[in-house]
Amino acid sequence: MHNKKKENNYHQWSVEKGDYERDDEATKTYHKKRKIIKRTKMIVKILLYFIIISIISYFLFAFI
Repeated sequence: MHNKKKENNYHQWSVEKGDYERDDEATKTYHKKRKIIKRTKMIVKILLYFIIISIISYFLFAFI
């Protein structure tokens, strides 16, 4: 049997050399930002929905 030792040189890697790039999607701040954007969009959609329903209701009941 041959015992081949796998050489790991990960301790010599460097972002400056371009060995690897940072994955922004893996960070906590990225997930927080995405969650805030998602909540904001949902709140805007809900507000628009209620405004549209209010306007339609006003015109339906005001002119009957």
